[in-house]
Amino acid sequence: LAATLQYAHVVKVSLEDLEYLEPGRAPTDAARALLDDGPAVVLVTRGGDGATIVTSSAEIHVPAPAAA
Repeated sequence: LAATLQYAHVVKVSLEDLEYLEPGRAPTDAARALLDDGPAVVLVTRGGDGATIVTSSAEIHVPAPAAA
């Protein structure tokens, strides 16, 4: 995975993906570990709870849009 991440600018992962890659680690910490291999941004999808944008210096939670 690290060999591929060096070419990525943005990576999208789910909470389940992060648990598989970094078992037992907090999702934001696991996302930051992916940043170490090259991407500038990791987008963590959280289903109905929205998403979290993680960079080396910030994390921003974006709520899911309301369903009509």
